[in-house]
Amino acid sequence: MATRRRLVGLLTNLAPADWDVPSLCHGWRVREVVAHPSMVRSQT
Repeated sequence: MATRRRLVGLLTNLAPADWDVPSLCHGWRVREVVAHPSMVRSQT
């Protein structure tokens, strides 16, 4: 639970432009990396 709170805190502080920054995953922006776990869960 503490890890989730830290992640939410980090994501809450992102500026709008930060969501479109390339991530370390080639071809993925920050927004896509963040959305990925919820997309996988909703499709199972």
